[in-house]
Amino acid sequence: MAKVFKRSNLCVVTRKYTDQNGNEKSNWERIGQLTTFQKDDGSYSTIAELYHMPGVTISVFEQKPREQAPTQPAPQPETAVQEYSDEIKVEDIPF
Repeated sequence: MAKVFKRSNLCVVTRKYTDQNGNEKSNWERIGQLTTFQKDDGSYSTIAELYHMPGVTISVFEQKPREQAPTQPAPQPETAVQEYSDEIKVEDIPF
């Protein structure tokens, strides 16, 4: 049977204020809890429970490095060679 390993509060800052000594402070509101369990096989599992979403349990998974696909050279766009000259002709101006 899984055992609770650790519980943490999930909080957000709802407002900032200045105390009587002029220090900026934050008002924190608890919005849920994060619970980490140790499973029978010794591994850990974490879930988040949000108070504003009763009945919804969010599973939390550790990020693992993605396997990268083999790199292939990007296809080179075909470029048309356009000749030009530094000479400007009045008849080429569209206005």
